[in-house]
Amino acid sequence: MKINPVNNINFKKNYFCVQKRGELYRLNQIATDNEENLGKEPVLIGHVEGEDYERPMSYNGKYYSAEAFSGTTNYKIYYKDTGKYENGGKSRVINPLNYMKIATKADKLSDGQNLEYAFAKGRTSGKVVVNTLDIPKDTPVVLVLDEITDDGYHVFKKLGNNVKAVITSSCHFGALTHAASAYRNKVHVMSEILDDDKFDELKNCEGKNITVNNLSGVLNYKLTDEVETETPQNVSKVIVPHLEYTDRILDFDELTPENCGNKGYRLGILKKLSENGVLKDVTVPKGFVLPEGYLKKAEEYFDVEDEEEKLDRIFDGIYTEEIRDKVESLGVDISKTIIRSNFNTEDLSEFSSAGIYDSFRNYNEIEPFLHIKDVVESKKSELAKYVHNRYGIKDSEIQPSVIVQDYIRPDYNFTVYSDDKDNNVLIELTDYRLGFLETTPAQIKYNKDTKEITLTKKQKPMADFWLDENGKILEKNYDEVRMDRDWESLVPVLKKVASNSEILEKFFNAPQDIEGGIKNGKIYFWQTRDIVAKPD
Repeated sequence: MKINPVNNINFKKNYFCVQKRGELYRLNQIATDNEENLGKEPVLIGHVEGEDYERPMSYNGKYYSAEAFSGTTNYKIYYKDTGKYENGGKSRVINPLNYMKIATKADKLSDGQNLEYAFAKGRTSGKVVVNTLDIPKDTPVVLVLDEITDDGYHVFKKLGNNVKAVITSSCHFGALTHAASAYRNKVHVMSEILDDDKFDELKNCEGKNITVNNLSGVLNYKLTDEVETETPQNVSKVIVPHLEYTDRILDFDELTPENCGNKGYRLGILKKLSENGVLKDVTVPKGFVLPEGYLKKAEEYFDVEDEEEKLDRIFDGIYTEEIRDKVESLGVDISKTIIRSNFNTEDLSEFSSAGIYDSFRNYNEIEPFLHIKDVVESKKSELAKYVHNRYGIKDSEIQPSVIVQDYIRPDYNFTVYSDDKDNNVLIELTDYRLGFLETTPAQIKYNKDTKEITLTKKQKPMADFWLDENGKILEKNYDEVRMDRDWESLVPVLKKVASNSEILEKFFNAPQDIEGGIKNGKIYFWQTRDIVAKPD
């Protein structure tokens, strides 16, 4: 039985804080104003996995509040000093997603944003399946989900070839992210809809066949008697290039598609174009590549039975010393490097594999040699195995190598799509100084003809939204938006980023997906690949 807390809870003295952190909205706090004056020492009691847990509630002059338990669906408030309960000791049942959706909608509307966003534009038809990943295999499907949490890959891995559309009311990743690109490659239609009435109407079509069309950016749908009987076109097997055997460290200037794969090769090209002045005011962080042959030799060297000897070889052995010396020769601090994947399956013209393999930052002299192995082992992750199987990539075809590179912690990081099908460069820009709490990226368009920069979607800061039990927003507290403060100085830098993306587009004769950052006004590029699936 579904319970709508906004309509069914009559007690009006509790409040809820939805906290926005990056793309994530979560029910963060539960509060009471204790109007009935039941006591002075309230505690929040949550029922989690069959056990009751309690947290003391602190007073801020207005509310007594405590952090909500993860996945809170019911709670009680008990006053330790008097032994009294609010609501007669009955648990209050809530649905956190309702409050999160209200806050998300208010957040979007405050910027004048649309309540719909099309991640992938198209038209298709299928049977509506709602809020389950137990998806039937015998018919085309339009999958409708209240929420796609985290990076979205937990849903992506469950999508069979017969899932033709994904529609959600809450999506936690941006339009130019690796996850968004993966969905564009997978389904014909993907939309986020924050209009509750429209989304509920769509959910009410569960079990029925519908056609969907979001080519205009707004999703339209209608019931249909028939659906297309074919599933999306069969996924072609990816032709993975076989790399020549190389067992020595390779400088960026030596990289070719034959000795290290396309990702590293393009990094070498970026370096040359930067040094030759073709790319204007762009720096490529220093580094080198450990090819597959070198990694295999090192693995054999470390493979000894005596644990003490193994640790000695890992921390002070010949390969460790060689890598340390190489890093030092570049003038780079080994404790401030990044270990990046560089597989022969990455950044191919028809297959990007973006986000499939791992990269690791180093914080001391020991970690690099542990992370090198971690990067290689990431080919065995559940996501990697899913993608390999989907595209017919055999384990025997995968040749991992590793990039060791100077890590630049930017003030702002960006993803650039050099073409949006409408003569614009698209830029997603994030204030990276917030670290793992980085906010929803701003979206920027650069017109290739007029050279004008337009901020199409502002970056929103971290925020708190206080709601009552009816879902009415009582307070909205936003942090400072440093991007607003820096905007005038960012515009000329972003124009350079965009114009350099055009240079790469012409050089590679294909629209480019570029990753980089801005630090103290200086532009860094650390990757470019052909766009496999364009945003709409």
